[in-house]
Amino acid sequence: MFACFAQTRKLNPVLFDRWGEVLGATPDGVLWLAASNGPAVENLRREALARGIEAGRLFIAPRVMDQVGYLARYAQADIAVDTYPYGSHITALNILWAGCPLLALSGQSTASRSCGSILAAAGLADLV
Repeated sequence: MFACFAQTRKLNPVLFDRWGEVLGATPDGVLWLAASNGPAVENLRREALARGIEAGRLFIAPRVMDQVGYLARYAQADIAVDTYPYGSHITALNILWAGCPLLALSGQSTASRSCGSILAAAGLADLV
């Protein structure tokens, strides 16, 4: 199970294209996301379907606002997928602290390289 509990405003078409590729390469993979409102859920499902991600492979749960619940979700995931081009920073540290590996894209901006730097420092550069 792949997971990303970032705010939906950090999700975009390029990111969904990459996630679609990852899911295409993992036939049993499921993408677990968090959304806080109905329109966001509808948009996520529509965009996933447009990329060939069947409805049953997209699991959207309500956002968890407490830190313990948030970290517990990542501990249940097989691998976290980061957002792009504005990647995670403290969230990347929290994900790794929860014991979940993290896949990230790296770009040209500082915001798109922070997560990759964290992964490299943790000895996980092959996940970038």
